[in-house]
Amino acid sequence: MNSEKIIIRFTENSDAEKLAEYVANIFKENLDTIFKRNAKPTVEEQKAFIERMSTAENSFLLIAEYEHQIVGMLDFHVFKVPQKAHGGSFGMSVLKDFRGMGIGKELLKHMIAVLQNAGKIQRIELQVFSNNANAIKLYESLGFEHEGRQRRAVQINNEFYDILFMAKFLKAF
Repeated sequence: MNSEKIIIRFTENSDAEKLAEYVANIFKENLDTIFKRNAKPTVEEQKAFIERMSTAENSFLLIAEYEHQIVGMLDFHVFKVPQKAHGGSFGMSVLKDFRGMGIGKELLKHMIAVLQNAGKIQRIELQVFSNNANAIKLYESLGFEHEGRQRRAVQINNEFYDILFMAKFLKAF
């Protein structure tokens, strides 16, 4: 696979079927580094999600596409509470066969560039399971800093893991 053929872009309504397939594939992997959700989202649910994300101010949905297949996704949500509206959080995933190729990093860099250009968001937050060492290393490499830890917050296969809280500031205060 040639990683130069990866396209990072905003979703469109026509992506709903491919997005439903992508999400189903992610949850089929039964990853121990993400929260479990509906493993078979419908095309209608994905259309509604794309619509919500495209109309919400300062929120958006990015996909990584390879040969017309969605292989990665990042959704950024601005906080609704007025006192926190200068910030938001995101979730990101990449299909198993495409991990380790820099797709997550490109999604993150694109998100950061979009937010810097818009100039309204100053703080990006994330939560990551403590057993997801690759993701933690990636976030740190892009300037995300550790801010806190929720101890023994998730249980996976009878083992407990912490949730780490990290953030990156886009503007100096």
